[in-house]
Amino acid sequence: MEKLTLIANPAASGFTGGKHRQVASILGKVYDVDIQWPTHPDQATALTAQAAATGTAIIAGMGGDGVVNRIAAGLVGSDAALAVLPAGTTNVLARILHIPNDAVKAARMLAERPPPQPLSLISVKTDSGQQRYGTFAVGLGLDADVVEHAERNSHRKRSMGGLHYGQTAVRLFLTDFRRRVPDMTLHIGDQSVRAVGVMIQLHDPYTYFGPMPLRVAPESSDILDVLVIERISVRRLPGVLTRAVFGGDMSRVPNLSVIHGVDKMVIDADTTVPLQGDGELFEKVEQATITFQPNAINAIYPARQS
Repeated sequence: MEKLTLIANPAASGFTGGKHRQVASILGKVYDVDIQWPTHPDQATALTAQAAATGTAIIAGMGGDGVVNRIAAGLVGSDAALAVLPAGTTNVLARILHIPNDAVKAARMLAERPPPQPLSLISVKTDSGQQRYGTFAVGLGLDADVVEHAERNSHRKRSMGGLHYGQTAVRLFLTDFRRRVPDMTLHIGDQSVRAVGVMIQLHDPYTYFGPMPLRVAPESSDILDVLVIERISVRRLPGVLTRAVFGGDMSRVPNLSVIHGVDKMVIDADTTVPLQGDGELFEKVEQATITFQPNAINAIYPARQS
């Protein structure tokens, strides 16, 4: 039997012991299952890398986008495959890949032994030497500030899900954000832009709000799309949200610009700014080098229809 390591986050909003037992039982019929309970996000990455190096074929993450992100980071450079068993608040990557938005249903799909497929990532190298990844999004400045503030109230995050992120964003826009001045410089090739926030999107669309999509560009490129927020005013906020949800042209909003089809960028901050990946706060950085990493890992998800 193929080996499968099941890495679970019991703190995830949709996690229950009963669901975990169901998942383990379903997978145990077709895989040799090893169950791991990391006590720290970085331990999930280490456990993944260790399992992949010793011949485990599949590393399955049962939790939210945070544990999936850490597992993906541990899979880079290996032949093992990522499997997503959604049990989090928003389960963004699962929605993008059309994986059932329930851990038990996703386990049943995985038990049918679908073949692995390549999955691209966003690579982030920080000035502290840390190597980070995003499976669908990376943000610095305003975007990461929303994540940082939302994470401070874990109860509201668990109980309200995407609504909590939305309320946090609106509150910050109405208070702190409208007074912000550009505090970082984005370098793409010969182009340099001052900004208060940068959002990098991979895959179209992604979302923190259940079935509601979020787009930084009207059409997705095959690599990275970047939304640069030079400044933002309260009166522009409704237009920004409408375009983000319905795929409008964000570059038509004053002080916002969209750079399409980017494979590398460097961001220099005047002082430290927060960095987030897949809705999880990583660290504060003064510089980050962000690159598109095609076919970085293998993952198991339904075949996309042509």
